[in-house]
Amino acid sequence: MGTGTGLGLFLRRESVVAHRGGLAMTSAVGHGTTVTMTLPAMRSESIHTTEET
Repeated sequence: MGTGTGLGLFLRRESVVAHRGGLAMTSAVGHGTTVTMTLPAMRSESIHTTEET
């Protein structure tokens, strides 16, 4: 413990933010830390529409 650089969490945060997501962290002494990552859902249909003329 205590030998990491902290770079891993930073890189995860950058990736999540780049995809319009978020990170939330909670920590309690004796219970550990919880990291919650949220990412937007992917649409099942195309967002591009075409119109016939």
